[in-house]
Amino acid sequence: MNEHNNQRRNRAVSAGFGWSLLLWWMLATTIAGTFGGLLILIWGQGGLVALCIFGGLYLGVLQGLALQKHEHVKIWRWVLGSGVGWFCAMFIIFLGSFIAMLGRGLNDADTTGWGIMYFAVAGIVFGILQQAVSPVGRFKPIAWMIINAVAWGTGGLVALSVGGAVHESINMLNYVSLSSSYGLTSIAVGVGVGMLVYGILTGFLVGWLSPRHTFQQ
Repeated sequence: MNEHNNQRRNRAVSAGFGWSLLLWWMLATTIAGTFGGLLILIWGQGGLVALCIFGGLYLGVLQGLALQKHEHVKIWRWVLGSGVGWFCAMFIIFLGSFIAMLGRGLNDADTTGWGIMYFAVAGIVFGILQQAVSPVGRFKPIAWMIINAVAWGTGGLVALSVGGAVHESINMLNYVSLSSSYGLTSIAVGVGVGMLVYGILTGFLVGWLSPRHTFQQ
């Protein structure tokens, strides 16, 4: 009986750990996405460049704080891994977006599938570098790579869809380019929504599954 009660108590503690980390992780990524969107809205192209270069650093700080509430981590190492991974991921997204724009312009093709692919590849690179540089050591590399591929791919699809819808609604009144202040609004909205989706997916998988699968016991 005592053994059964101990097992049930351990399961409850494990579930509490998971849901607590889920909430803190989602809060961290939501704040990061909101800040990134506001940075673009306020600073324009300068904010977009700053987000691409430095976005992983403040995302890493917020995620590191969420992790530190549940795991003993050295935040500066997690921030370093996140910063390097983010910069490389942004380069992949920039290159993929450039190729996608060429495809739309030359062939009038639907590049949605290509968009999902380069966001997923960016997520794989981000996950590998984040886990490799970070001293957390409790993430299983393959699991974390797959989680980020799914989260970045889905978040990218939603970001492109929502951002594109906002841009089209703006163009109904007057045509604007993405580099204009009005066009950057669609990018800012896409960034915010995409980061929210990324936070939900990674938070759910890290928080809910981590005690069982993602983390080594």
